[in-house]
Amino acid sequence: MHTADLTSQPLPAARPRWDGAVNARHIVGQIYGMGRREWLTQRGWQDLEDDAVATVIDLRNFSESGKRATDPVGEAPAGITVVHVPLEDPSHPDFERVTVYGSLGVRADGAPEPSIPYLHHPAGYPAYVELFAANITTALRMIAVSPSGGVVLHCSAGRDRTSLLATFLLDLAGKREEIPAAYAAGAHGINEYHRVSTVPHPYERYAEPERFEMELADRLEALAEFVATLDAQKFLQENGFKESEIERLFRKVRVEE
Repeated sequence: MHTADLTSQPLPAARPRWDGAVNARHIVGQIYGMGRREWLTQRGWQDLEDDAVATVIDLRNFSESGKRATDPVGEAPAGITVVHVPLEDPSHPDFERVTVYGSLGVRADGAPEPSIPYLHHPAGYPAYVELFAANITTALRMIAVSPSGGVVLHCSAGRDRTSLLATFLLDLAGKREEIPAAYAAGAHGINEYHRVSTVPHPYERYAEPERFEMELADRLEALAEFVATLDAQKFLQENGFKESEIERLFRKVRVEE
């Protein structure tokens, strides 16, 4: 098992260079985010290990995982543990509450946005936390108990599920002021991927700068409303975290860069 300790090592850059990675970025302390891990090449997995990453936590549903025909060859080396912790249950009868739109609701050409059947906007965060508090607690506990070394969180795009956990972690770290920039980094990263990708996404497309800034402003407004009511430590305590587990999570998020 990888035993490197980031408390005694410099952290990678805010946008680490992991070959093949999409939307990879530093979040806080020993925590990183990115899009689906299947985009990593074998060289990219080695890059993670070279940067002292010891754990990768997959937040997707089991049905979302797996290689696609367009994915590169690449598997996690023995020194990195991959843990699958779905952050949601899409079969929940109230799941449509988390797929809400922002205030824009229309495409750049004036046509209505298509129905998007997944969490894709911070306006869905309050309902998401209400419905899936147990899943979120499990994911945060996996971060707390992970071995020494970096932890990479990923969903599909690396934007909304990953950024929801990032919001909790930044709040715990006492860095609430960094939450908007952290979300914006994830939104920019996947939008840039849509610009260059040769594989069209079934629901989302690249947004030109003016449109993207409008959409981002709408997202950040909803995020600010969510953050205004968030107390991550209280959430953990109310959902069964032991004080020792909270302390371990503190150590993960409070490593100085």
